[in-house]
Amino acid sequence: MNNMKDKFGREIKYLRVSVTDRCNFRCKYCMPHEGVQHIDHSNILSYEDLLFAIDVFGEIGVQKVRVTGGEPLVRKDIGSFLEDIGKINTIDEVTLTTNGALLQKFTEEIKKSGIQRINVSLDSLKEGRFCEITGGFNLEKIIDGIKHAQRSGIGPIKTNMVAIKGFNDDEILDFCEFSAKNKIITRFIEFMPVGNFSKWKEENIIYGKEILDIIKSKY
Repeated sequence: MNNMKDKFGREIKYLRVSVTDRCNFRCKYCMPHEGVQHIDHSNILSYEDLLFAIDVFGEIGVQKVRVTGGEPLVRKDIGSFLEDIGKINTIDEVTLTTNGALLQKFTEEIKKSGIQRINVSLDSLKEGRFCEITGGFNLEKIIDGIKHAQRSGIGPIKTNMVAIKGFNDDEILDFCEFSAKNKIITRFIEFMPVGNFSKWKEENIIYGKEILDIIKSKY
């Protein structure tokens, strides 16, 4: 079969698989004030269905799979599922995006599955601000989870920071220093109008050029 292509003629080799819409965080830029209505468990694809779909996509050109959510590590038996993806011959790489709260608990299962690359959502390095963003979670626990995964041999680990002007853009240089010190790759993510629309304002967007200018002011 011919490989899949988008309307610009580019081959599609990458697939994101959301295993759940549940999340233990309540990030303000993502979760509406009133919460979300979760999909009924009976309407969520089973692991067997997901593996079948990934296998089919692999046969038509997909080589890399990223497992995400919600928060993927809150789904029961996620370790076995990650390991089963790794057994699909056509898939060359499996990666994981997580908020990091359960990373230390699942590090050994993640490593056993063959996953090497992990992305961790981390929007602030200030304890109080991180707690405010996430709805009460402890920053130190997240960083401990990242370091535990690194010590186990998983890497490279990337952190995703949603940069919001007037809220956490004063930490851009802090993230650069944190990344260099801990051998982590930081990615700055544009503030998008998803989830809690009432909190999204165009003036809160900080663009890539602005971020680079801030970095260049010191480095």
